[in-house]
Amino acid sequence: AFLSDGRNIPLFFAALCSLFAALLSPVRALVVPEWWTFAAGLFILVLSGSLGAGQLRLTDLALRCSAWLIGLLSLYQTVTLGSGDNVSASLTNPNALAFFIVMLLPAALKWRDLFLVGVLGIVLVRTHSAAAPLSLLVAAGFYLKERASLAWLKKRWPLSLAILAVVSILVFYGLGFRSSQDRLEWWSAALRMFADRPALGFGAGSFAYVYPGYHAAGGMSTVYVHNYYLEFLAENGFFAFFFWLWAIAVRFRDMRGFKK
Repeated sequence: AFLSDGRNIPLFFAALCSLFAALLSPVRALVVPEWWTFAAGLFILVLSGSLGAGQLRLTDLALRCSAWLIGLLSLYQTVTLGSGDNVSASLTNPNALAFFIVMLLPAALKWRDLFLVGVLGIVLVRTHSAAAPLSLLVAAGFYLKERASLAWLKKRWPLSLAILAVVSILVFYGLGFRSSQDRLEWWSAALRMFADRPALGFGAGSFAYVYPGYHAAGGMSTVYVHNYYLEFLAENGFFAFFFWLWAIAVRFRDMRGFKK
């Protein structure tokens, strides 16, 4: 069943290349357990494509309950802690919470749960994430492009591009110079890691262990790149990255509506 779906072929090769990257990594003992986490994620992704209608409804219900749980816990933290810098619910940090909300807001719209949309929206603002609104704007742009009733928008792409550019500038301004500078350094470190081991990288989850060797003097430390694609490239190498992007592109092409 896994191989009969053509969309899963790139995933299979991505997992295989990532496994080789972990087994041949100079920090093998640290990253092999991380690879099993990655493999579990791939398994969930593949399994979700073969669920029946009843199973999908049950999965949606579980996801909706988890979204409410995270949202309410975040609101509780907002009231008791009084600072968005500490609002993370049960996740790693406010950035991870903002990422969770970016993925769940379209689902909440699909469920027509406007109260959940409101809760998640409030929490997103409290995380003080600047990149998350930009992500949502890009996603909204893809959604609007599909709507026949908004065909006039497609004809005015220069205006749309200008609006996106202005919002992008505001987002990076909101990040602050220090935060933007740190991100550029982390991205640069990831590219240097990739340049040192372009074929196989250092193994899934290796950035936190390898980054100290690429840490610029005076720069802020981190355990992840703050750019998922660069992190995947540096950790798993070119071949796994190529097949992973292929798998994403195939699914993106076939999707419609809020899911896309």
